[in-house]
Amino acid sequence: MQTQKKYIEFRQKRTFDQVLNATFVFLRYNFKRFFQSFFAIGGPIILVSGILYGMIFFAQMGIIFGDLGAGSGGGLEPVTGLYGLGDLGIPIVLLAVAVLMFGYILLSGAVYEFMALYQEQGSSENITPQAVWQRLKGDIGRLTTSTFLFILLFGGAVLII
Repeated sequence: MQTQKKYIEFRQKRTFDQVLNATFVFLRYNFKRFFQSFFAIGGPIILVSGILYGMIFFAQMGIIFGDLGAGSGGGLEPVTGLYGLGDLGIPIVLLAVAVLMFGYILLSGAVYEFMALYQEQGSSENITPQAVWQRLKGDIGRLTTSTFLFILLFGGAVLII
């Protein structure tokens, strides 16, 4: 029995249930190639972000439960810096936020570029993480600019409301 790969036309008017159905059909036929690109491009950055946030939360737990592992008797201790990280608290938190934002930009860009390649080629047969990355490198500046513009607009709207 021969299975035929279906091409999903994105620019087609659909009802909500048809949109959901088309999404699952797309993922069924393109799952492996889509997620290879998604995780190969954004995965390492998100992993680094997770490690940084793990360090921050570990330091917070050290404040709440006492010096973990040092045998100081536990209990609450006065906070000596932001998040219990001492003088490096603010730079570490800002670095973690910047890495997480860059990971978000890479992940959303990988999805966008995969979809663009899919529309151009009519299938995902020749789409590789390297091809998605090549396209993403050309658009990374615009994606970063639009992300920061959105953050500024959203932040301004929150302040106004």
